[in-house]
Amino acid sequence: RIFWEENEIPSEGDRNFITKEVDGVLENLAEIDTEIDKYAKGWSTNRMSKVDLAILRLAVYEIKYSEETPNSVA
Repeated sequence: RIFWEENEIPSEGDRNFITKEVDGVLENLAEIDTEIDKYAKGWSTNRMSKVDLAILRLAVYEIKYSEETPNSVA
């Protein structure tokens, strides 16, 4: 909600894409964090910076669950 209030209004297509990605991460959050913890050597999601964690979560979501984003892009 804050993003939409503080930035210029994106196109409907962009807004739908962003919302779908965020909702997808939230729906699969436990599995995504388990996957990150599995491969992060010496780190856990509890110790990661919020920005780094958000980027990793989105990338894992796009690789594992999104059909729209090619893995090489994620």
